[in-house]
Amino acid sequence: YSAASAFAATDGRLTSSPLGTGPLTIHGGTLIAGNRSFFNPNVAIFGHFTWSTASARVDTSAAFDLNGGVRTLSLSRSVTAPNVVISGGNNSIRFVPVTGGIAANTFTNGTLKLAAASMIATSDFVVATFGSSNRFTDNAGLVVGPQVYISPSFSSAPFGTNVTTRPAVTIETGGFLSLSDGGSGRGHSIFSLAGGGTVLNNSSGTALRIDTLTIDGGTKTSTSEFSGNIVDTDLTRFPTANPNLRTGLIKTGATTQILSGHSLYSGPTTAIGGVIALTGILSNTSALNIGAGARFENLGSLTVTGNITNDGTMLLTSDAVLEVGGTFTNNGTLDIRGWSGTLPSGFINNGTLLSNPPIVLNPSSFNDWQALTWPGITAFEVIGPAADPDNDGRNNLLEWALNLDPKVPDAFAPTFSINAELIEFTYIRRKISPANVTYQVVWSDSLAGDWINEHVITEAAVSLSTTSESVRSTLPVGTGGRCFVRVKVMHP
Repeated sequence: YSAASAFAATDGRLTSSPLGTGPLTIHGGTLIAGNRSFFNPNVAIFGHFTWSTASARVDTSAAFDLNGGVRTLSLSRSVTAPNVVISGGNNSIRFVPVTGGIAANTFTNGTLKLAAASMIATSDFVVATFGSSNRFTDNAGLVVGPQVYISPSFSSAPFGTNVTTRPAVTIETGGFLSLSDGGSGRGHSIFSLAGGGTVLNNSSGTALRIDTLTIDGGTKTSTSEFSGNIVDTDLTRFPTANPNLRTGLIKTGATTQILSGHSLYSGPTTAIGGVIALTGILSNTSALNIGAGARFENLGSLTVTGNITNDGTMLLTSDAVLEVGGTFTNNGTLDIRGWSGTLPSGFINNGTLLSNPPIVLNPSSFNDWQALTWPGITAFEVIGPAADPDNDGRNNLLEWALNLDPKVPDAFAPTFSINAELIEFTYIRRKISPANVTYQVVWSDSLAGDWINEHVITEAAVSLSTTSESVRSTLPVGTGGRCFVRVKVMHP
């Protein structure tokens, strides 16, 4: 057939062996592939057709012109769920370079939809694997239909390295996109993600590994919504899968990716460019890292078991849920002006915090004083209440309460005077509400004696500045005309 000027299959049955390399036009019907490779640099598809591969898989390396429409390719070689994740010939079709064919499959001018033929049992699948460098020109579409399972085939770049030739993927409910195969395939890089199906990481073996789905929109500014699930694996449906595989997500490029489903993957989430808009649930990711050129919007429910680091822009709005198992550090812009929630304990702000009303750190709170005194530092041995980083003998709690400087050795210097049979004891302290700290002046006749508060009268404090005040207490002179005095600071 290599010399044929054209070859058409319309509502008939055609046996490929391997159909030559001349122009091939498909309008419909059934193509019986047998166990032969298919390669053709000029295939024009105008209708939906079935590729009958019941006896064995077919390997294809061809250029497909989809002629402006959604072209459905139905596959008829059935694969049971346990065999889906096992390396070998458990495929319905492989899009891989083959001897005599072009370097990679190319899809242009439309959308390729992979479907399970009608004779496939409801518990089984058809499996399509993609080898290296398949090209979807100008981000042509790839639809994964129900009972269709897609994985890489011995390649870490099944859709190549050029952002303009990666597919816009739609996974319909009941369809699966796996990040690994039974061999050495690792990860997918796609243009966008839509539909209501499942992204997972399935492979045989027991190795602990994280494989990543990368969504790279390049310079385009389109928006896609995925209402399905992104998970680590599904041992209920695929019992032979490796239980130790994890899934991660990277978003880069200028596009917006909406996640409106319920995702349970436990690998990290990384936003490098564009927007991730969470309107559904993301409940188990190990970390959230937002790069300087990216934006993460939480309009749903976000649980991060580890740390959140924001170097870009993060938006929390309405009644969005935020739970953080580690430390939340904002180095970029955090916008919570429309959010009804509360930032987690230990939140560190080194960037811009937009709130309504604006949140102002108040040094009369010990936690706020810590953040103001040591921005970005969380080491307990430095900022903890019992720590003494300036080695002056007074811990941070006393430095705070007595309005001292914890970074420079300084002295607590009260003044004394005697008025008749009373000692007047005057000291400077921080302005703090009684709910945050309690001050008590106590005295004793000797350093070894009991410290008491009897007969101590404390006057109203006199303001010295926005953060400090002077307090005078009178107390008995004590036995022998002298006594020892100290200030006791109690913090809840």
